[in-house]
Amino acid sequence: VKIGLNLLVNDPNGKEVRAHLADILGRIPNALEVLDQELSGAAGAAPALAFLAVVIKDYGVMEESIELYRRSCELAPTNASYTLNYAHTLEVMNQHQKAAQVILDFMRRNPDIRISNVSCGDVVNCIGDSTALHGEVVWVGHADMLSAWSGRYYDIKL
Repeated sequence: VKIGLNLLVNDPNGKEVRAHLADILGRIPNALEVLDQELSGAAGAAPALAFLAVVIKDYGVMEESIELYRRSCELAPTNASYTLNYAHTLEVMNQHQKAAQVILDFMRRNPDIRISNVSCGDVVNCIGDSTALHGEVVWVGHADMLSAWSGRYYDIKL
C-alpha cells in the first residue's frame, strides 16, 4: 500500500498506478485501516480521501470508495462535490435510499447554499419536515424547480 501511495503521489494520472493501488486495496482485508496507517496525517484531509475514493471507484473497489467518500463528506460538510460523488457511488451500488438521504442531509446542513435562485433550504422545504426518508425513492428525470441543481431529482415518497 505504501509503495502504491508513493507511486500515486508521483504519477496521480497514471492508469497503471491507479489500477495497481485499487487492486491492492480491493484484496487486503481491513484495507481502510491499512490505508489509514499509511496516510497518517493525510487521513484527515478531505481532498486526499476524495481523490483516493475516485481512484479506487474507477477500478471497482466500491465499498471502500463509499467509506472514503463518507469520511471526506464528514470532514468537509459544505462540499457539494464530495456529497454528489458519495451519492452517485451509492447509486451505482443500488443503495438509492441511502443516496437520497445523503443528499437530503447535505441540504439540511447547508440551507443557504444556492445555485441560481434555488437554495438547499428551498428544496428541503418542498420535500417537507420528515427527519428521515421512508418508503420508495424513484428517479424521475427533469423538474423545473430543481433543474438548476443537476437536471434530475428524486421523487421521494414520505
